[in-house]
Amino acid sequence: MTQDIATDKANREELDKLIASSGETVVFREFLGDKLGSFVWSSDKILEKREVIAKGCYMANDSCEGLAKSLRNPSFSIERLSLEWNSLGSFECGFEKLCEALSTNTTLVSIDLRNNNIGEKCGKAFARALRTNRSLQNVDLRFNEISDGVSFVELLKSNVNQSLKTLYLRGNKISDELLEEIDHLLNVRNERRHGDKTPLALIDDMHITRGICEDLEQELLSKRNQISENSSKCAELSAN
Repeated sequence: MTQDIATDKANREELDKLIASSGETVVFREFLGDKLGSFVWSSDKILEKREVIAKGCYMANDSCEGLAKSLRNPSFSIERLSLEWNSLGSFECGFEKLCEALSTNTTLVSIDLRNNNIGEKCGKAFARALRTNRSLQNVDLRFNEISDGVSFVELLKSNVNQSLKTLYLRGNKISDELLEEIDHLLNVRNERRHGDKTPLALIDDMHITRGICEDLEQELLSKRNQISENSSKCAELSAN
């Protein structure tokens, strides 16, 4: 038990150093787990950043609740959050607290929640949050388990949210018909209010293509390292 406490303390100190030494953008590249993920959001230093990237860190329920508290903090300055490949939607209670905090936050402009196990109930909670949020412009919810697209259609038809420019929902369980309606409603809004005539479907495809390229790059790097290791083993065997 004592060793576990010492390890936990050392990990927290390392995270604190990483956050403090980063500029306006802090990137977490390693598996953190939910406990350390929660600690990230409890750090006063994280509140001063403009962008936080934490992909594949296994942030879950405790991390959701920690982020929710940070979003309510008057010192919260983060504008862009990239939280792809976590498990934030796996626990409805924590995710709903996150959505409640998002509904009143005024600094966050962009949030990426791709591949976070966000289901129907959590999807509805997020749509409700967008009804009162006044800062979010770019939302990425692709590759989750959201089946209710009606909540997002109703949100856009109501015009209660004036800030939202992009909303990516492909890769969920929403019908193509509803996805097309959502794209159409956003295109009309952007042309009317922002003068932005770039088709959202095209932007969506560009994001998907970029994501595929990143995945391929990682796969190639992994295979290259494996080939290098095999070559070294062959050289050793030949020498023997």
